[in-house]
Amino acid sequence: MKRFSHKAASELFDPSVLAGLTDNDERVFAAVVSSFLAQCPSLLHALAVASHAGDAGDAAQAAFQAHAIKGMARNIGSASLFSLARNAEALAREGAPTEQLVAAAAALQDEFGRLSLLLQEYTGS
Repeated sequence: MKRFSHKAASELFDPSVLAGLTDNDERVFAAVVSSFLAQCPSLLHALAVASHAGDAGDAAQAAFQAHAIKGMARNIGSASLFSLARNAEALAREGAPTEQLVAAAAALQDEFGRLSLLLQEYTGS
């Protein structure tokens, strides 16, 4: 695995968080990253679909998806993705206008794209 400067990686990805959860086991670390990269896109898609629908049931679904992303982001060590997911979850729970929830989902998708590239580079996958 590559090492990134603390400043460059700290908000988007802090590898020490995941290293702590995996007892510094590189195989487990890589497996968790791989699982995250495989599962998060479907959650982001479900969030985007629910965000565009605009009714109460879909807002609850959007909150659920954002909550799941938030937990994954915390475990992987991405403070920025966690923060965006927390915001999307709050917007969905508060019944924010559809446009705000759609924008929050898009911001999460963009941040995941940045994080995904960084994680792939970090793990060499």
